[in-house]
Amino acid sequence: MASTFQISSKRLLRAEQLLRDCGAKDIPPSTRVIAAFDAAVLCCRECAELTSSSEQEMAQPNPDVVLAVADLLAASAEQLGLPTAGGDLLLRLMQWSFFGLEIDMPCAPEDAVDLATELVERTRSLLLKSQDGAAIER
Repeated sequence: MASTFQISSKRLLRAEQLLRDCGAKDIPPSTRVIAAFDAAVLCCRECAELTSSSEQEMAQPNPDVVLAVADLLAASAEQLGLPTAGGDLLLRLMQWSFFGLEIDMPCAPEDAVDLATELVERTRSLLLKSQDGAAIER
């Protein structure tokens, strides 16, 4: 039944576009890592919206932006069943993109792209399941 649905998430579509852009060989490695991290964050935001138990949970994140993003990444990684190593890399990518662009990247660009690709696939699956559930409820 899931194959009959078209993905309607703007976040997921943008994440997929960012990953396609990562394939361009003429962009610097750091730009590829940033684009992959941005794609991952979009997936985490989509996951949070799909799995949030209340509107208040979404409306009142931690007032510290860094902690709010870290909370979002950690919760989404757990919700999507990402292995611990993937969740750890996600947090290292966040720290690097927020604070350390002048130091060495936390991983190879390919590793960041692989992680983001896995998040896109897991988020797409979650979205399709939620659409299947909505169709069944109708």
